[in-house]
Amino acid sequence: MNEGASKTPVAGQARKRRGRFMVATIAGIAFTAVIVIVALREDPSAEDQSVPGALQAEPIQMGAQNEQKKAPRFALSDSYDKEFMLSFPRETPVFLSFADREAGDGVNVWRDSLKERYGDKLEFQAVAWLEGLPSLMHGPVKKIIRDSYDWVLLDFSGTASNSYGAKPSVPNVFIISADGFVLWEHRGAATPEGLQALYDFLDEGVLSTSESTS
Repeated sequence: MNEGASKTPVAGQARKRRGRFMVATIAGIAFTAVIVIVALREDPSAEDQSVPGALQAEPIQMGAQNEQKKAPRFALSDSYDKEFMLSFPRETPVFLSFADREAGDGVNVWRDSLKERYGDKLEFQAVAWLEGLPSLMHGPVKKIIRDSYDWVLLDFSGTASNSYGAKPSVPNVFIISADGFVLWEHRGAATPEGLQALYDFLDEGVLSTSESTS
C-alpha cells in the first residue's frame, strides 16, 4: 500500500512537466510566427508565400483606347470564408482599399468620409493585406477580424494587394469605374485637401453633380 501511495506524487510531477512542455512549445510557435512575419515584412528578398491555388490577379495594364489603367480582377474570401470576385462591369464605381495592420485606421477615414457623402452611389470594398502570415495563424486572425471589424476581404497571399502596387504602412485607395478602369489612386493618409480634391473629381466626372450630396 505504501509503495502504491508513493507513486502518486511522481505521476503528478510527470503530468506537470508535460504541461509545462506543452505551454513552452505553444509559446515557441507563437514567437516564431511573429519573427517570421517581421522578417518577411522587412526583407524584400523573402520567398513568395502565396497560398497554393490562390487566384492570380491580373497586373495593372494601360487601357488601349483611353490610356487609363485596367483594374486587376481578383477573387478573395472574407473572414467567414465567403468568396468575393471583383470583376467588371459593375453597377456603380468602386472605392477599393488595401491596408496592412498599420494602415487600417487610415483607410477608415477615406471610406467613412466617402460613405457619408455618397452613400450607395459608390461600391465599397476593403482588403486586409496579410501577406507573409503563417497558415497556422489564419484561423485566429479570421476570428479577430470577425469580432472587431466590418466585412473585409482577406489577402493572405498578397497577390491582389501587390497587383495594385499597394505600399506597406499607408492606406492604398482607388476609384474604379463601373467598366473596370482605375480612374484615381492614392497611397497615403486622408487630409482635408486630399478629400476635397477627390470630392471634386467625383462630382465633376465620375458621379454627376446632381447625384452627389454637398
